[in-house]
Amino acid sequence: AEVLALSPDGSELAFGVSDPSVLPPGSPHPIRLNQGGTIMVVPLEGGESREILKLQDPCAVTHAAWSSDGRYLFFSQRDDRGRAIMRVPREGGEPERMWEAPQPIGAWAPSPDGGQVAFWITENEAEIWVMENLAEALQDRGGR
Repeated sequence: AEVLALSPDGSELAFGVSDPSVLPPGSPHPIRLNQGGTIMVVPLEGGESREILKLQDPCAVTHAAWSSDGRYLFFSQRDDRGRAIMRVPREGGEPERMWEAPQPIGAWAPSPDGGQVAFWITENEAEIWVMENLAEALQDRGGR
């Protein structure tokens, strides 16, 4: 779920850098980027890394993948509007919401032609049960 992705031509690596002032307590190595975090790209043949996106609003970003032509970096984002697959140009700029997800998105990957995305979603269900007369039932069975 980390923000780490090698470009299709193998020339650049995208990675996330968290803002230490917004890390959850006791979490020195977060698995997601939060507000204040940055998505960076570094050339693998040497050179300076560059910022392509600074997260300004409260959000959580996970999992990055390049488009097959290398023009865009896609990532998952959860914010006050919901969950979405986003993209930002390789050169940086404003992120674009590509798809709204109805549930939390697990791992995903764009197809080689860029026309589809394979993904899985998670669904959690919980039940609350009430046990009535437990003390009486235990006493009737010789319990304490």
